[in-house]
Amino acid sequence: MHAFLDKSQVKQQSKNISFADVHYDALPDREERQKTRDLNITEKLLVWNSIFMAMTYLFLQYFADHLSLQAVITSLVFPSESLYLIGHYTYYMLAHNIGRLVGRSYLLMVSITCTRVASHVRVKQTWILAALGCAIMFWFVFASWFYLIGDIEVILALCFVIGVLTGSTYSNSLSVVSEKITDVRKREFALGVLTLGSSAGIYAAGLLGLYLK
Repeated sequence: MHAFLDKSQVKQQSKNISFADVHYDALPDREERQKTRDLNITEKLLVWNSIFMAMTYLFLQYFADHLSLQAVITSLVFPSESLYLIGHYTYYMLAHNIGRLVGRSYLLMVSITCTRVASHVRVKQTWILAALGCAIMFWFVFASWFYLIGDIEVILALCFVIGVLTGSTYSNSLSVVSEKITDVRKREFALGVLTLGSSAGIYAAGLLGLYLK
């Protein structure tokens, strides 16, 4: 019935109505309200202090990883292994990068395929990963000095393992910080500061690697 009614008067009245003076307010959103105010220097220092240990463990792991790859295992060659014709270091890096991919993505893959165990495979004590990475680094150093390893397969396996440790340290550190800091503004700042640990570890490993080489 509405289709057959005369709506000309309604249309004429609607043309005369103006909404220019109507003020609209956005619906309140807690996260958006938190983002409107920047952190002051005191709050930033408190956030920095709360994630300092996580950043330190990330620094140690990336330091051990890059020092091992860029300055130590380059001296581990096996002339008798004719199978690896394109160079040992290429295979070292391949094994390492595969391991890093596994370490960075395993939390995502587990959360997709098996959500029940996702919370159980997270490593909140990232210092354990950093300690294992440093142990492998020292093993590489002693192996380079004293020729402790006679098979290239052992080097490839250790390169894969340290790659897994580096990737998992990074992903678990982000997860731990995100869970620890609930305030949206502070969490955003904390995640940005956390990456300084990995960058500083790479830089420090590069400088020391110049001396070791």
